[in-house]
Amino acid sequence: MKLTVLGGGGVRLPLLIRGLIHEGQAGTFDRVTLFDIEEERLSIMGQLAQHLLREAQSAIRLDYTTDIREALAGADFVFSAIRVGESQGRIVDEKVALRHGVVGQETTGPGGFAMALRTIPAVLRYADIIQEVAPEAWLLNFTNPAGIVTQALIDHGMTRTIGICDSPEILKKRIAQYLTVEPERVQMSYMGLNHLGWVTDVRVDGTSKMAHLLDHYRDLSRRDAEFAAFDPELIQSLGMLPNEYLYYFYYGADAVRNVEAVGETRGMQVEQLTRELFAGVGAAVRSKDFGQAWDIYTKTMGTRHQTYMQREMHASGKGRDDRPAVMSEDVGYAGIALQCAQNIVGRPTSPMIVNTPNRGALSQLEDHDVVELSAAVGPDGPHPLSIGAMPRAIEGLVLSVKEYERLTVEAAVAGDRQRAIEALTVHPLVPSYTVAKQLVDEYLTELAPWLPQFS
Repeated sequence: MKLTVLGGGGVRLPLLIRGLIHEGQAGTFDRVTLFDIEEERLSIMGQLAQHLLREAQSAIRLDYTTDIREALAGADFVFSAIRVGESQGRIVDEKVALRHGVVGQETTGPGGFAMALRTIPAVLRYADIIQEVAPEAWLLNFTNPAGIVTQALIDHGMTRTIGICDSPEILKKRIAQYLTVEPERVQMSYMGLNHLGWVTDVRVDGTSKMAHLLDHYRDLSRRDAEFAAFDPELIQSLGMLPNEYLYYFYYGADAVRNVEAVGETRGMQVEQLTRELFAGVGAAVRSKDFGQAWDIYTKTMGTRHQTYMQREMHASGKGRDDRPAVMSEDVGYAGIALQCAQNIVGRPTSPMIVNTPNRGALSQLEDHDVVELSAAVGPDGPHPLSIGAMPRAIEGLVLSVKEYERLTVEAAVAGDRQRAIEALTVHPLVPSYTVAKQLVDEYLTELAPWLPQFS
């Protein structure tokens, strides 16, 4: 089977290759094609990927191209991981929001809104080509903001689309580590939207551990810095465990103050790390020193992993872990996408947390609304597990963010400024219509090269 990767020159590509190697003899794919519009980065990552496959003596054939039709022709699966505007766009997303005292984060609030405006049209253009040259392909989307982009794809008629996010899986592994059990023994009930979800139950070998986790949340906080960002009183009131991105909703003002105190956004930090990564890895690849290339890659990705969300959660910009940065052994998005693909081709695993149309799973939302929850994934795609009504403690927040997502998709597709203002006006992190209007107009000005639909 053929896998095509859109955004094949991205920094996470080697993690995908490691995931494919890990599949071994049971591998789903025997051919992988990487596509990117950035030819130099594509060449660097393509050569490093080929080295990893050679070293592992893998039979997978890998090639790379800047021709989108060539890349997609005959694909059975397409992994989408593009970033329109790269780090420069992300920095604008964050800084414009922070100028107005609003959370500036690439997927959440105004930052995610701006990213969606420039990303959705590009993804839909690729979707049209997929429907033309590979109509039976499944599109596994990890392009951020994943929930909104997946909604746009579904609305556009790309019904063979599943949205992927590694945040719930990482949350499950952190819980498993606290409970000192293997993650495979943990079953997690989860509901919400992408980057706006809650764990409602945790079971180990079928036995619920939720009451234990809630009762021992202070101890859990002492052992895990990201859980420590949430007050135990809040957790007891909710009766659920929050996805880490809910920090921006429950502690938005704190996040803004912390970033301002550091004086550097996450986008600015990532831009520097990415520049260093491609400079170092590129030089090593050109000299055919792949050992050095991999060493530079793992060290830089380790730093990136270790510093994630630290500026927002800690005014010092540092986390609680001062150990040397080490690249996470998780294959993240890639591992979840590969598990999805395995389920679709007939090797079923346990239910997965994915972004997919609601289909009645959450009673307060429409059937076509893309949600993030547990689903059984099979040859005909995901089937969300019925949940029923959301608790009142989260219902209002989810419904308002879902309406924001609907309006954002409409604005991005139509290039409708007024619809864009309406979208931010209903977002819980934007304090007023006046601020929403200012944010939209500044984004349309500063991101104009990436927003031709608004011209």
